[in-house]
Amino acid sequence: MRRAPLLAAVALVLAAAAAVFFASQAEGKRQRHATPGNLGSVFGDAHGGDTILLASGDYGTFAGGAKKSTVTIKAAPGARATIQLELSKAAHLRFEGLTVAGAKLRAPTHDITIARSRFTAAAQIDATQMVGADIVLDRDIFSGIDVCSDCFEGRVTVHGRQGQRRPVGVTVQNSLFNGGGNSDGIQVGAYGVRVLHNEFTGIHMVDEVHTDAIQLYGQSHTVIRGNYIHNAASGIMAPDGTSHELIEENVIRTDGRPSAITIGSDDSSIVRRNTLPGGRCDYHQSCGILTIDAGNEGVPSRGTVVEDNVLGGLTVGDGSQLGAKRGNLIGRAARGRHHGVGAPAGVGPMR
Repeated sequence: MRRAPLLAAVALVLAAAAAVFFASQAEGKRQRHATPGNLGSVFGDAHGGDTILLASGDYGTFAGGAKKSTVTIKAAPGARATIQLELSKAAHLRFEGLTVAGAKLRAPTHDITIARSRFTAAAQIDATQMVGADIVLDRDIFSGIDVCSDCFEGRVTVHGRQGQRRPVGVTVQNSLFNGGGNSDGIQVGAYGVRVLHNEFTGIHMVDEVHTDAIQLYGQSHTVIRGNYIHNAASGIMAPDGTSHELIEENVIRTDGRPSAITIGSDDSSIVRRNTLPGGRCDYHQSCGILTIDAGNEGVPSRGTVVEDNVLGGLTVGDGSQLGAKRGNLIGRAARGRHHGVGAPAGVGPMR
């Protein structure tokens, strides 16, 4: 009977193969350690699945590079690492738990996530050549950021070009915009940008710079969903033309401009299930007004759908015509048990 030795040999071979497999898996997901002096070389040696842990320090400007699968760059436990990102040919990178002293991203950069980080200067995403780039800002903090002399007006700005017909693939979600500063929260100027479940608070005009929580300029097909805007002078400002935007499930409580959402020269956008409480705003007017008009372009809005909102007021002017108006509670009808305000479920940074 030689079956037992044969089975034992087979078991040894399988065990050896398994050991090689798991060793290779472990090798493909290594933790590497970097300092301000050697991040470049450590990053160059990293492979998909690796995590680079940064020691405390200032890492200056980092251009990254393209990896075949995700490499994570994060602060080591207890470390405070500061980095400035200028990514133009980077791919499959995740930055986490860092102090980001400004970020500039442009094509062909793709598959980039910046998460759980604190920005001390603006993030600018040049999406003019992006299609489905999968750029995500998630659970970040943008506190007290001012407009600089050579940057756009948003703490996050996504700018594109006219004639874009496909989503650029940029998402800003679960993040907090607060702490003063004269820059807008988010400025969107590209096709299909998604602004999801963020909180905007303490954003007011502090000098001659006009400050909005969310400004749309040169964009279309934006998704603005589940955001909480409060203690802010202005909510969603889009007087320069809108097209097929989706604005839904937001709570916007302004204390400055009566118009919490302003849409101008619109083509077939949808505004639904938002809560815009009334109250007293500037010029002794009610807060929480949804304004739909001809905007700065002077072209009346057409086809806008307004449904299932709680509004302090609704103004449709300059010859604009709605595509549909149904299920809204407006002005006095919005009072009583329908008049409360609270953040949408899941809003804000989750740390």
